[in-house]
Amino acid sequence: MVIEMRSARKAASVNQQEVVTGQGLRIIAKLKQNLINVTDEDAGKILHLSQKRLNRLSLLVNNLLQHKLLDQESFEKTLSLVSLKLPAVNESAHTKVNLQKGKKVTLDSGVTVFFKNQKNIIEDFSGSYGKVIRGYAKPDDREPTWAVKKLFRTKSPKAIKNARREVKYLRHAGINAFFYTTKYSVKIVMDWQNGLTLEDLVKSTEFESYSFARKLKILSALFSELLPLNDILRVHGDVHDGNVMVDGDKVVLIDYGQAGSAFKLKPDDQLYKDNDKIIDYVIRKQYGLFFKREWEDLARVEGMAAKLLHDAMRTCSIAQAHAYCKMLLANLDGLNHAKLHEIAKVTINRSNLTVDDVLHGSERPLTFARK
Repeated sequence: MVIEMRSARKAASVNQQEVVTGQGLRIIAKLKQNLINVTDEDAGKILHLSQKRLNRLSLLVNNLLQHKLLDQESFEKTLSLVSLKLPAVNESAHTKVNLQKGKKVTLDSGVTVFFKNQKNIIEDFSGSYGKVIRGYAKPDDREPTWAVKKLFRTKSPKAIKNARREVKYLRHAGINAFFYTTKYSVKIVMDWQNGLTLEDLVKSTEFESYSFARKLKILSALFSELLPLNDILRVHGDVHDGNVMVDGDKVVLIDYGQAGSAFKLKPDDQLYKDNDKIIDYVIRKQYGLFFKREWEDLARVEGMAAKLLHDAMRTCSIAQAHAYCKMLLANLDGLNHAKLHEIAKVTINRSNLTVDDVLHGSERPLTFARK
């Protein structure tokens, strides 16, 4: 019986590999039919891609073909992005010392984290995946240096995998991060972020005095936070106003527990975009509050500027929205309706799509052909 089960699994694995190889060969054939030079090295990369990555490549090639943007350069860029892997993350070894007023944990990277006995848990930072504990660089520090996320799952292969993935994306975002395991749990150590969540900021009395320019800087900074992921065809996956920390004009996106490929397919097989999350949680929920003063008079140029971006967010890319905000900020002095529409025309409302636009989902993408 055991031998039969092993034989069945081996046969299934062989069949799956044949399916993947067949799909890879079909993609190569399509590329060559469209006069793309697929070198032996390129072909080797394609044939060694996983099923998911082959699906991504197929979708992007079809999108580029649809918009007549498939050429040698765009193919090489697409293959490079699809086959890209972020640097591996290893579990940190650690030592723990119990102290009179808490404990000290030292990681093999040299990072030392002091935990205090009282008021460690910050309930406002509890989420669906874990709760955050304050970590200090020195035992007598009043302000935390580290945020230590204790995953709700007990120590398990899945929890370790999730921690490894989150640390990988935190590091890509420029945030110091490590993870280690204890007897019963998995913990992620990351830079502490000061400031208020976007949700709390918008509700504060301080926000009422913010100028249009300052609010635009915050929105532009949020798009800047998303660009490093966007540029490599990845998404944060959990963008909402509670995961956006604002400290002055500085914006930091936190909680990368759901970060991953931009090609998580919905039931209708459409490409997943971070734009959708921003619309649902940040723009739709907070946009009217964020730009409340401007929206009270849409005849004014500031109100129209806010409305143009709001209306374009479902079709433009993160990069286009970011370019729009940057151009607005550079032209705020003397901005009029004519200049505003000129800026929108070359950023969020461009009709001439580029390769980057197509790769990053500016337009509604093609669906996979079912076979």
